[in-house]
Amino acid sequence: MRLNPWRPDRRQLLSTAGIVTGAAMLSLRPGLAKAGTHPTGFYAGANVSGLEVNQGKIPGVPNTDFAVPTAAEFDNLRGNGLVVLRIPFIWERMQSTLLGALSADYLGILTGLADYAADHGQSLILDMHNYGGRGPNKLGNGNLTPAHFANVWSRLATAFVGHPGIAAYDLMNEPSNMPNASAWPTAAQAAINAIRQVDPATTIYAEGDNWSSAASWVAVNGNLDLNDPANNLVYSAHTYFDRDSSGTHYSWTEEVAAGDQLKNPPGPLTTQIGVQRFTGFVNWLQDKGFRGQVGECGTGKDDPNWLATLDNTLAFCQQNGVGLTYWAAGLWFTEYPMGIEPGRDGRDTVQMAVLQKYTGAEPSKNYLVTGPDRGAAGSQSAPFTADYRGYHAAALQLTPTSSAGTFQPTSLTIPAGFNGAAAFRFTAPSLATYAIATANTSGLTNPPPIGYSTRTDAYSVIDPAAIMTALSTHRLYTPYVGDAVTLYRASDGAQRGFPFLANDSLDTAAISSWAGGSNVFVVRLSDQSPRGRHAGTVTSQNQNGPGGTQLPSHVDDYPQLVLNGPGGLPVLRFATSRMDAVAPINGLTGFTCVMVCKPSSVASMQRLLSWHFTEFLLLAGDGSGTWQQSGESSLSLGIDPTAWHIYTARWAGGGQRTTWVDGEVVGSAAAATPKITFNHDNRVNLGYFRWFQNVYFTGDVLALLPFGAALSDAQLNQLWSTLSDLTGIGA
Repeated sequence: MRLNPWRPDRRQLLSTAGIVTGAAMLSLRPGLAKAGTHPTGFYAGANVSGLEVNQGKIPGVPNTDFAVPTAAEFDNLRGNGLVVLRIPFIWERMQSTLLGALSADYLGILTGLADYAADHGQSLILDMHNYGGRGPNKLGNGNLTPAHFANVWSRLATAFVGHPGIAAYDLMNEPSNMPNASAWPTAAQAAINAIRQVDPATTIYAEGDNWSSAASWVAVNGNLDLNDPANNLVYSAHTYFDRDSSGTHYSWTEEVAAGDQLKNPPGPLTTQIGVQRFTGFVNWLQDKGFRGQVGECGTGKDDPNWLATLDNTLAFCQQNGVGLTYWAAGLWFTEYPMGIEPGRDGRDTVQMAVLQKYTGAEPSKNYLVTGPDRGAAGSQSAPFTADYRGYHAAALQLTPTSSAGTFQPTSLTIPAGFNGAAAFRFTAPSLATYAIATANTSGLTNPPPIGYSTRTDAYSVIDPAAIMTALSTHRLYTPYVGDAVTLYRASDGAQRGFPFLANDSLDTAAISSWAGGSNVFVVRLSDQSPRGRHAGTVTSQNQNGPGGTQLPSHVDDYPQLVLNGPGGLPVLRFATSRMDAVAPINGLTGFTCVMVCKPSSVASMQRLLSWHFTEFLLLAGDGSGTWQQSGESSLSLGIDPTAWHIYTARWAGGGQRTTWVDGEVVGSAAAATPKITFNHDNRVNLGYFRWFQNVYFTGDVLALLPFGAALSDAQLNQLWSTLSDLTGIGA
């Protein structure tokens, strides 16, 4: 099989590192003694990639050099009916020295995963993901012997014998380029014998030479006849559905054009390609009276034919009693074209719908409505789409609704099957903001309404993809619907959300009446942008306790809502208070930030906005009136604590960085770096910097508007004009 730039199990990819946001190791649970079980016949499971990646870093740092699967990841898979999980790991991390003891830390991670699986109705296939070798050596080349292989598996079996969370031992992932034809069978038999001396019951999986390819199984592994004294051996083959079964090509159209290149000359590549490639392997199993399993297969997502191919393959496996673990889930591969790890939007990938059909998982109750956020009054909108992600045996019936206007069509049918969708259009009668909602008669959970505006605003000239977050106490992004703020009443701890009025302002009269003379604090400031990245309570660690100790979030963190700011607008008052929001900056080649604020002093304009653990740390001010970006010299920001101002900083990677006050340039310099390199997570701190003690912003804020692009002068002028008209600043 070919090298794959996406799949973390391929040799060149094993040098790839990444960061898992919020990943946590699963805790160990002692006292397990009961024998593990293995499902018989057909099942649909999944691979969970992570522990095997970045083989150039040995032993490596967990969640820095390799990813540790989390409880949430296991829970999501179980919710989709995936209870058999293949867990790749690597020999070098497990046993640093040949014939030596196993690594307590790495073994502890696997044990924690097995404990959690056992406690939650799942079981693991432990997969040594080493391609028939260890480092530069292949089993049987003289430097790496069957005795070495038997030793590590004897130690692993001793560690896991009787563990209820272990379904099977997968001896070696995809042996390939072996020294000779007997090298792999000899090593595999040695490992089986060693395991059975300490573990007489747990299922053993044996893969085949030549990448364990199902398509070449009979030709290459037709004589692979291993002996298991416990008669509990399963042969495991792999295949992918692209031209060469490498899993590296993701365009259905291109693959059909290329054809099935495992044949000479190439044959047709159709939705039966998985069945065709597995048929010889399944026939071999049946002829020999052996049990079999599909350890890896995966499919693209750019065309429904990929899903039909996976569906046909799973149906074939089900008919023949062959289990299958799909490649792959894994927290570092949310954008992997074949992956089933939920994306950054939290939704399951389209491939998961096919697996759901075979796991018996309850169909999802959720669907999503997306569409244009702007249009012209009296004209039909661009299409809205109601999108169901999952498998549903019956058609789904939906009805779009709004307070005014008309829909075409007036009702929708999402067809049965995988990942259905239906479209509609809306005609708004006048200049206003409308909440577009949907209702259904299919027992689904309706999504929150989405906004549609026929008015213009400062954001109408900005590409929505550039809007990172829009945090303001006044509606600046006119399509936004929903609560503007969630407030905390100091007198009794009550909380309540308040939306924007039709005139885009907060209902200060209602807030004042509810406050009843008490101070009120902002628990959540809603992100008005399409991203939904609201600013809220601090969930990250901080060093702001006595002596730099870490403090959990509490009510004193919340900024106060003050109702009479510039132009009579409500503002946030930060006084050693703080919030967190999500604002990814990794890989940006341009960045712009607009801040409408009044610090209490020049020195207090410290970390109004700050990202941490990046090579290029973006900070609003450093206590001396500058915009600071680590890796480059500071740039004047012209801080003035005597009045409200609109402060702006723009960074164009490899170009210029510029700062403005109320639209007037105050500083400019070359930008030395081409892009932002991200090294930890994507939270942005508001009002403080978590890693420095007593580093806060103190003052009042009306709006914080970061953009993931270097906005043009024309776009900035439009934004400044709107803000000036609203607040009177710079007029």
